[in-house]
Amino acid sequence: MKQYEIVVPSLNRPFNMKELLALLPNAYVVVNESNVDKYRSVVPKKQLIPHPDMKLIETRNWILDTF
Repeated sequence: MKQYEIVVPSLNRPFNMKELLALLPNAYVVVNESNVDKYRSVVPKKQLIPHPDMKLIETRNWILDTF
């Protein structure tokens, strides 16, 4: 069976990460580089993926190109 990666974009919502990671414990959380510090304490380092600051559609395209 094929394995899929779950990638969740987030912006300024680190307070949602506890519940998100309880539901999706292996998900990657992608955030703007300018928001990384807000997420470091709530998302495990191996699951926190920074990307250049960009708008939603650009972020979506970045995720599709990267994963």
